[in-house]
Amino acid sequence: MAYRKLITVFGATGAQGGSLVRALAADSQFVIKAATRNTNSDKAKALTAQGAEVIKVDLDDKASVRQALQGAYGAFLVTNYWEVLDEAREIQQGKNAVDAAKECGVQHLVFSGLRSTKPSTGKVSTHFETKAVISQYLSKQGVPFTEVQCACYCENLFTFFKPQKIKDNEYALALPMGDKRLDMMCVSEVGECIRQIFRRPDEFKGKVVGLSSHSATVEQYAAILTKVMGNKKFIDSKITVDQYAQLGFPGAEDLSIMFQFYQNGNCGYDVELTRRLHPAIPDFEQWVTSNRQHFETLLG
Repeated sequence: MAYRKLITVFGATGAQGGSLVRALAADSQFVIKAATRNTNSDKAKALTAQGAEVIKVDLDDKASVRQALQGAYGAFLVTNYWEVLDEAREIQQGKNAVDAAKECGVQHLVFSGLRSTKPSTGKVSTHFETKAVISQYLSKQGVPFTEVQCACYCENLFTFFKPQKIKDNEYALALPMGDKRLDMMCVSEVGECIRQIFRRPDEFKGKVVGLSSHSATVEQYAAILTKVMGNKKFIDSKITVDQYAQLGFPGAEDLSIMFQFYQNGNCGYDVELTRRLHPAIPDFEQWVTSNRQHFETLLG
């Protein structure tokens, strides 16, 4: 029987981690250890049904992280600033995982990171900066790694960036990009890209991979939504970065800096490479088509 590589997936009930578990579960080369804080949740039970060993892990507790990595060939690490809202805590969680990976002899750590926004904007977007700090730490520890950097999730259109109703059957996309192109990524498809990275370690160790399934202007995204939805019209709200920063909700300023970073264009996202990793990844029109009913329910 061929040797099957054990992969520990942190954040296994989250968007990226859950996508990876699904992708690995269909690949006979891998065995999955799914790490989550709540092993009794419905999402955790679904991971068990997919064949993963679900284990309780707290990234704040280095001992539990180390236990999760015992015997693992590889690991996927994602941290979540928006969950803890504490930059020092998120950075320490990342360092705990990196240290434990080093101590356990993990041969391939895939880290979901982000670039610092400061070099191109002069400003710090906290949820980008925390991951940039973890990335710097990881690069100095001698752990074989690949960093993936995901573009803005398409699925954020269901939550953070939900189209805003301006009148009956007309909605605005409040994405302050001007006439610049915005890279987006189907987070539900991230797992297949990462599975391919685990399958091709010699090609991707030591690399940073910017994942993007498509790139377009906000007007183009709005036109595609209008085309697919049919009974609803979508437009670009033309909101500016400065106006976005003043919206007043928690994180508005942080997100405005993110959009300024996106506008500057030095983000490193690579649609061509993403599609080489995952040739079947849907483009935006295909993604909207497959999620049309979700949009109908969301928008009413």
